[in-house]
Amino acid sequence: MGYIGQQPAPKVVTSSDLADDVVTADKIGDTAISGFTALGATPADTDELLVSDAGTLKRVDFSHLKGGGMWTFISQTTVSSAVAQVDFTSLSSDFTDFCVVIDDLHVATDSAVLDLRFFEAASGGSDIAANNVYQWTLVGRDTGDKSTDSSGSDDKIRLSRAIGNASQEAAHSEVTLFNPHNTADWTWVHYKTGYSNAAGEAGVVTGAGYSNHGVGSDYNQTGMRFFLSSGNISSGKFSLYGRKHS
Repeated sequence: MGYIGQQPAPKVVTSSDLADDVVTADKIGDTAISGFTALGATPADTDELLVSDAGTLKRVDFSHLKGGGMWTFISQTTVSSAVAQVDFTSLSSDFTDFCVVIDDLHVATDSAVLDLRFFEAASGGSDIAANNVYQWTLVGRDTGDKSTDSSGSDDKIRLSRAIGNASQEAAHSEVTLFNPHNTADWTWVHYKTGYSNAAGEAGVVTGAGYSNHGVGSDYNQTGMRFFLSSGNISSGKFSLYGRKHS
């Protein structure tokens, strides 16, 4: 439309100039969202999303949308060349329980056994390696044998039976550590490990254990060390997860 005389100066459109619901989806640019920086990871707890509360748009922190009791990925260690152990030295107070998932564990020495020790506040950042500290019990079975095993006085918690070291032989394990921040009780681990033994037979172990070193703030578990009864860890992937509950 043309103008008679001077063209009016542009005017900024304000909210009062628009009736409710007058702007439709057709009038919103295709790049209104995709043109901004994409979030390439799980949102932080304080990241905000828009939700409709009975037709009213509201902001909500992501922490209120996460499912209760779900496992949250914390960190991962991938072993591609021989190491003596894999350590997780910090267990955040943001979580109640912890789980380590071990994939494709290969051992350098035939018939090595997977073991666990705790780091403890009183140990000054070192793993607890003293005898008489750990108790554990397990039930295991492979193609040629079945057995139970236990110890009431050990320097580690046994997580497997003998693992073979042929190229196709490996172990896989899930180890759950329950509430290590509780200083009133001993800290328990439950675990299940599948493995190939030195004869190439399939095996499985399930068990539980704890450190009875003491109770109180000096004795709560602050980390976990995974190692073998002999030789090095040749390769494997160790993933740490946390779970929060009230």
